[in-house]
Amino acid sequence: CSSLRARLEEMGFAAPFLGDPLRITINCQGRGYELYDHFSAHDMVAEMADDNNVVMIVTFADTPEEISLIGDIAAYFPLQSVENTVALAKIPVPEAALSPRDAFFADKEKMPLKEAVGRIAGENIYIYPPGVPVIALGEKIDEISLEYLRRIRYNIDKETDVVV
Repeated sequence: CSSLRARLEEMGFAAPFLGDPLRITINCQGRGYELYDHFSAHDMVAEMADDNNVVMIVTFADTPEEISLIGDIAAYFPLQSVENTVALAKIPVPEAALSPRDAFFADKEKMPLKEAVGRIAGENIYIYPPGVPVIALGEKIDEISLEYLRRIRYNIDKETDVVV
């Protein structure tokens, strides 16, 4: 894994050691989801991705050749300069419309998240990791939060609970 991190760094990726020797975090300058798709197209499944990173996990069952394959596949992923990337803004903080308790006990209906702008969330809408809500129970669903969710590839077509 250390050799793979060094190899990725030589290719122009940032691949810092972040405490877990068997997790390879590959920073790819604002193109995390593209690199995730690139690995998937080569039948390699990453643990997760976000706008800037892909995380690969090495297990006891992986051979040195399979670990090296991560670098082989990454080598065919063209990096772009940092100036050409679009960074995500901080996670937006929607307006609290009801207390979480009131929203929890309120009558709810289901509707696609993308159609719920202006409605009050009847459930937490969060991504993992880190598992912190982007829109919390009782907050008003706004366009800024939806745009953030779109950019991180959250499924906004999915039905969600909203307060009636």
